[in-house]
Amino acid sequence: MVRVYLDRIEETQAGQRLAVLLLRLGDGDYLSWFIPLEWLPEGTQEGDWLQVQFAPDPEAKAQIRQEIDALWDELMRDE
Repeated sequence: MVRVYLDRIEETQAGQRLAVLLLRLGDGDYLSWFIPLEWLPEGTQEGDWLQVQFAPDPEAKAQIRQEIDALWDELMRDE
């Protein structure tokens, strides 16, 4: 689990609202992470702290692997 700070909300020229999250890497060293505001829980505001958890997605991995294998097979048949 990683904790991030919602520093600010920006709007792109296209009108999309982005949350600017700060992830502390070390003393005075931060990574800015821009994500669509809609990805965050409703009611999230500037100044809020959030917990982010990354988890493996074996289903997505298997699906992508199948797509790559199918494309590879198709390419090899065309030679």
